[in-house]
Amino acid sequence: MTALTLGDQQIWVNALAAEVDEFVRICIHSSDVSITLTKPEKSSIRNILYGRIVKVQERDNQVELQLDIAGKHIWAGISKWAFQDLALRLGQLVYIQIKAISVMIS
Repeated sequence: MTALTLGDQQIWVNALAAEVDEFVRICIHSSDVSITLTKPEKSSIRNILYGRIVKVQERDNQVELQLDIAGKHIWAGISKWAFQDLALRLGQLVYIQIKAISVMIS
């Protein structure tokens, strides 16, 4: 596994042959991102980051959340049920979970 720096946080990806400080673009499908209000402990998920909800788009029974992590944006696709149950709102700080194997280098 290789750790990439994202602000003051790290995101783990499959082994990557890159130079230190080299810019790397990653791709994460919104369906591979989950949200939690408290920091998980003892999880198999390797990437647990924190960020802020900066945009909310509702579509049918799904909600797409745009999340800001150190000035970079990723999307999380969650159900309306989860959105309402967690009482998520714009500007809220949340923990973001991404399986390391779901992070692709583009």
